[in-house]
Amino acid sequence: MISFSLIRAAAFATATLFALIELALGAAITNFTTTNIGGYFSFAALGIATAILTFCTLPLMLFLSRMRSGAIPSMVASEFGWVWVLWILWLAVGGSTANDFGNTNCGLVSRFDAPLASLCREVQAFEAFGFLTWIVLFIYSLILTYIVATQAARGNSNIWTIYIMQVEFDAAAQGEPQTSTPVVENKTDGSNFAPQYPPTQTASPVPSNPNYANVNVGQPQMSMHAQV
Repeated sequence: MISFSLIRAAAFATATLFALIELALGAAITNFTTTNIGGYFSFAALGIATAILTFCTLPLMLFLSRMRSGAIPSMVASEFGWVWVLWILWLAVGGSTANDFGNTNCGLVSRFDAPLASLCREVQAFEAFGFLTWIVLFIYSLILTYIVATQAARGNSNIWTIYIMQVEFDAAAQGEPQTSTPVVENKTDGSNFAPQYPPTQTASPVPSNPNYANVNVGQPQMSMHAQV
């Protein structure tokens, strides 16, 4: 089974990579519009800001949780809230981009103006990576929500205040029987103690000798003398 720490590291690394790509695309779009049009798109500005927040915070949170204990960003409540904020922002980035350029045909634009066609393709990539980053963080937030809810249902009331790498996500519920085999201790209290006696020696059998057939054992022998 894949561990939670591996899922967390993969989600943060993927989201950071997508945020870096989104930052580069947003910078290219803004540079083109400010140079040729004299303004910028609001979705590009939102994407740049969200990408900077993601690129600066997720690697830092991953580093602090592994290398430093006791950091506030490593708490379950901090990470839970911040990841939810990020995926909402990325959903807004992808949605606003699709709202402004969702029906644009880049192939048709390329017939009239090649620079605008290049801008159109950059906007489409910007929209795609915005939604991809949202999907990654949203799935991770659902996994984290499920684990936290499970631990809270099991009676771990301090789940929000402990640190993310110290959570025993597979811990048994409080009050549930343990599956491990109990150790049986043999305790003797003396109530069922049976005294031990030394073994008794059995009498040796009398040898079957015909000379001893008429001899009474244990009785004195009396001699008879004839009177003269």
